[in-house]
Amino acid sequence: MVKKIKDNKRNSRRAKGFTLIEILAALALIIFVIPVVMKGISIATAVASDIARKSVAASLAENQLADILIEKQWQNSSLTGDFGKEYPAYRWQMTSANWTEPGLNQVTLSVMWESRGYGRKVELTTLVWTNEQ
Repeated sequence: MVKKIKDNKRNSRRAKGFTLIEILAALALIIFVIPVVMKGISIATAVASDIARKSVAASLAENQLADILIEKQWQNSSLTGDFGKEYPAYRWQMTSANWTEPGLNQVTLSVMWESRGYGRKVELTTLVWTNEQ
């Protein structure tokens, strides 16, 4: 009976630790999985930032195009500008050209900015009736 108790104590001591293979497997998992997860988080953050900047650029383009149309500045062939201190990273350019149909002009407003070293752009285009027949 005494021998059985001693054997059980030895087995319970051995079962408490990890084997070298288990430790190596855990390290390999950490070495390969953590960088992939971190890269995924980095990509997701960059995409979210790009979407936010595109949304701001689209809103700025819509407002600027509306101002140009209201003030009839579209009659100039091209205009450029920026959005002041509120949006210093963004700039805009408007071009106006005759459309294929008489009496219509195509007005295109582009909003440009740089993100992660690359130039980005959002464009809005509309047709304006020139009252010429």
